[in-house]
Amino acid sequence: MKEEEEWNFRYRAAISRPKEFFNRSWNGHTGRVESFFKPDKKTGLSPVEEMVGEKITPENTIIYICGYQGTIDGVIDSLGPQGFVTEHEKKPDGSFGIKFESYG
Repeated sequence: MKEEEEWNFRYRAAISRPKEFFNRSWNGHTGRVESFFKPDKKTGLSPVEEMVGEKITPENTIIYICGYQGTIDGVIDSLGPQGFVTEHEKKPDGSFGIKFESYG
C-alpha cells in the first residue's frame, strides 16, 4: 500500500457505567462519549484532539458515532458550533462531518 493510501483512522471507546459488574475490569475512558469533545481548560484541546495530535475540524475529521439517540444528540450538540453537520444535513457541496447509527 502506498503511503498516501494508508488509513488515517483512530478508534476510541468509552463506557458510561464503569461500576456495573460486567465493566469491572475496564480501564479505558469512562463517561459519556460527548466528553471526548470537550476542551481541557488548561490545554484547550479535547481528549480526541490530544489523541490525534491536532485540532479537529470539519475539513480534517469525520466522526462516526453509534449508540443511543441521547448520546448521538450530545455529540451533535458538542460539535455543531464547530461547523460539523450530519450526513442528513449535508453542506451544499455534499460534505458532512458526522455519520451516526442509532440503537434507539
